[in-house]
Amino acid sequence: MKSAKGEYGHISTMKLVSCLTSAGFFLAALVIYLAGAYVFPDQKIMVRIVSMLICIPAAMAVVRFILFMQVKQGESSIRDLTEEARGSVPVFYDALLTTYEKNYYINVFAAADNELAGYTVTGGKDIPAIEKHLREIYGQNDKGNIHIKIFSDMSAFTGRLKNLAEGYGGDTDADLAVLHLIERISL
Repeated sequence: MKSAKGEYGHISTMKLVSCLTSAGFFLAALVIYLAGAYVFPDQKIMVRIVSMLICIPAAMAVVRFILFMQVKQGESSIRDLTEEARGSVPVFYDALLTTYEKNYYINVFAAADNELAGYTVTGGKDIPAIEKHLREIYGQNDKGNIHIKIFSDMSAFTGRLKNLAEGYGGDTDADLAVLHLIERISL
C-alpha cells in the first residue's frame, strides 16, 4: 500500500496511510484504556499513562494527515505527458515542500545536466518563492550551480523537458543526487 517518494500517486497513498495510522493509534489507545481499566481496576493511573502515551504518535499522524489533505493529487495526464517527453531524464513526482512561510506542491521535477525543472498546477504567483527556497537549499548543500526553473504551463514544461532529453548527457548519478535532495526535503 505504501508508495515510495517520487512515484506518481504518493500523495494519495500517504493520505490513506496517515488516516488509517491515526485511526489505528487512537483506537489502540481507547482499547488499552478500557481493557486496562477493566483488568487492572486498582492501577487506573498507569493505564491512563500508557493510553496517553499512545496518543502522541496518533497526534503526529493526524498532523501528517492534515498536511496531505491540503494537497490535491495531480492529474494522471500530467504523468502521461511527462513520461512521453522525458526520454531517459530522471523525474520525481508529487513533491510537497514545506517552508516556514508556506507549503508548496510540485507535481513533477526533472533533473538533467545541472538543471532542475519543475511543474506545478498551484499557480504562478508562488513560483519565485519556490525557486528562491530551492536555490537556498541547494546552496546550503554545495550544489549552488544548479539552474532551477519551475513552470506553471504544462506545454512550456514538456517543451523544456524535451530539450533536456535531446541533449541529455546521461550522467544519471549526478542527476539522481539532485533529485535525492528533493526527496529529502519533501514529505
